[in-house]
Order: sequence, then structure tokens, then C-alpha cells
Amino acid sequence: MKRAILNLQQLADNALFETISEGISLIVNNAVDLNESSYCLNQAGKFRASEIMSGFAEEEAAKVLILIDFVRCPRDVKERGRLLKRFYSHLAKRIYAMTCEYPNIASFGELKKLVDHERRAWYLDGPNDVDWIFRNAISTKREQDLYVDYVQNVTDEAGANFWVAPTDILVAPDEPLNSPSEYAVPDCVRLAQALSKAGAGSTDGLAEIANAWRGFQPKPETDRGQIRDLIADTLDRLALNCDCVDQPTAQFILWRWTFPMWPLEVTEQGDNNDLREQRRAMTAWIEDTEAKRDPPPAITRPRVEELSEAYAAWEHDVDGPDSKVQKKDGRRSFHFSKVDSKFFELPSYKILEQKFGSLNDEERIALVALGWFACDHLANWPEAHKRAVKQAPTQDDGYQISLGRYWLPGLDRWEASPQPFVAGQWHKRPH
Repeated sequence: MKRAILNLQQLADNALFETISEGISLIVNNAVDLNESSYCLNQAGKFRASEIMSGFAEEEAAKVLILIDFVRCPRDVKERGRLLKRFYSHLAKRIYAMTCEYPNIASFGELKKLVDHERRAWYLDGPNDVDWIFRNAISTKREQDLYVDYVQNVTDEAGANFWVAPTDILVAPDEPLNSPSEYAVPDCVRLAQALSKAGAGSTDGLAEIANAWRGFQPKPETDRGQIRDLIADTLDRLALNCDCVDQPTAQFILWRWTFPMWPLEVTEQGDNNDLREQRRAMTAWIEDTEAKRDPPPAITRPRVEELSEAYAAWEHDVDGPDSKVQKKDGRRSFHFSKVDSKFFELPSYKILEQKFGSLNDEERIALVALGWFACDHLANWPEAHKRAVKQAPTQDDGYQISLGRYWLPGLDRWEASPQPFVAGQWHKRPH
């Protein structure tokens, strides 16, 4: 025997609907069985195995959506032939499954952007968005959940080789490793079941779907409301042949069944050579931007240190010397906006307020810019200063003083020597 799903395109409608109906029934049963196995593994504490089996259940259920999409597709369009190839594509099936999890996609154009994003063969990512080049996220996750592999870092031409192995799915820190975690049936499996229950997988149901959808071709501006109207009409048609569908099932179909995807491309696209050039350009831009230090802040270091010490003294009075609330970096968890108004009457705040009030406009702009510069992920001093010049005059003293814990770190960052780009280590907020 050999795979023959492509032969479906040779069948006339009556034979096509009968054949697909038989297949959908088998597929739904298998998807449900795989999902039940996933649930049992989850309850037994076999979380990685459960995750793998759940993925298989999703892929199997997605075949139902692909076959119904084939029925929805007009017989005379060129996309119809390649549509059936998705039946064997892990990537395509997982993209179909993923669309069930985004019921609020506003338009067909938005759906296309999502699909194009997910089918990238390679993409840049990391703390700085350009740290490393990765393979397609869906395919990589599927394979790394299953297999040990020997791989190469392709971020540059001389990337290192190393082994990768599947890791166990983590549970909550306070949850025993051998106890069941909350299990959720994949939306794609639920949708395949719901469509089957509504009669969409029957011979008559598939004929009704063809009648309702084949005259419709989505455009970029086609919105979710139009699709819901078509789905509601389809459910009304199906109800003539199947009167056993409850309201929750119909509502689930209405919200989770997505736009026809036959006009979309779902194969991998792109290569890593273009990304290497893009990464080189972006890292060069980051280094160039980080190196810019003009104009200098119009405030002296002693003045910044004096104001920072005054702010720290007031923060200490508010938080208390015996406070046990700590941040990971060892500093107390202090939120200026949540400070009780009575603390603004403390002598230490009055001193801070007096010192801050003695600043001229240029010094205030400098402090705002330094505060933002300390907090910004990208070390872009010219942009921080430009925003401060524009916005500082409109901000009250309270907001400007609220940046107090960042004044000195911002100056330290401004005075530091520019650093070369290091993947994964660039955007570190100062403590």
C-alpha cells in the first residue's frame, strides 16, 4: 500500500463526500483515543510523554480541518491540489491546530500574518531579538520533544556543534513530581469532535458545507464577523440533518472554527543567509547606538550622588530598616506610586524635595533622561535625552522624583565604556 490522499481530488462530489466522511469518522476516533492516552499519562505523572501524545492528538484532529477545508475550497482553484499535501505535513497540521487557539483573530489578513510568522524556516530571537538564529519553532519543538539530536548553531558560519535531548515538562514548584497536573484537552481535538457531533463529517453535512462555502473566497479585509455569519449559516444547514447538537457545542464551533485556510501557504519559507545579514546589520546598529553619548547630561556626578543619597535615605525611612521584603537583586521591593501619602511628610522626603527643587531645568531634564536611560533595554542615550527634553517640562515633581533610584545607575551606564554586542547578554537592566 502507498499513501493516496492526493487521489481524493479525482473524485466527483458524491464519491468525495462519502469517502471523506468515512475518513473523518476514523480520524476523530483516533484523535480522541490519543488524547485519552495523553490524559492517562498526565495523571500518572508522565508529563513529557503526555505532552508528546497530546501533540499527536492535535495533529490527527487537524486532519479533519484539512479535509473540511478541502471541501470548502472551490473545485476550480489552483490551491486545491496542493491543499491535500497538508494531510502529511507535521508543520501544516500544527498550524491548523494553532489557529483553533486564537478565536479573536480579527481578519483574514491578520490570520495570514500569523501563519506566515509560524511557517518561517528560520528566525531571529533572544533577549535582543537578534541574538541567535533558530529553526522553525513548531518543527523544532516537535522534534526536540521526541528525539535526541546532534545540531549546529547556525547563527554564524562557524557555529558550534552540540547534542540536544528532550527535557521533562516542568510542573509547579510546590507540586509533587508524581502528582497529576491540570489537564486540558487540545482545542483542535475538541473542535474536531464538535464538528463531528454537529454532523459536519457526514456525507450530507459535507455536501452542505460545500454548498455554503465554495462560493466564498476570503480577502485580507474579510473580518471575523463575516466568518461567524457563514459558520452560523452552516450550523443551521447542518441542523436540518442533525438535531442533536447542544448550544455549547454550536458556540464552540462558532468561536473556534477559523477562516478557510486553503488560500494560504503553510510550507516553510526563507533561509538563514538573509538572517545572518540582517543580524549583522542589527548588531552593528546596536553597538553604534550604545556608543553614542551626546549630548552630555547637564548635571555633575557629585550632584547626582547627593540627590541619589537623599532619595535612598527617604526610601529607607519608608521601607523600614527591618523590612524583610527583598527583591532578587537584594534591594527592597519599593514602589513609589504605592507609597502612602503620610510618607511624603517625612523629614527625609522634605530634604529630598528641597534638593530637587533647587535644580534648574537642564538638570531636571538630565535626571529624567538618566532615569530612563538606566531602565531602557537598549542603551540609546540620544533618544532618552530627546524624549526628556520634550516631556520633562510637562511632568510633575512627583514623577521625576520617582525615578530617583535610577539616577545614579543611569549615570554609571552613561560613563561606562561602550561594550561589544554579546548574544544573550546585551539588554541587562542595572540593579
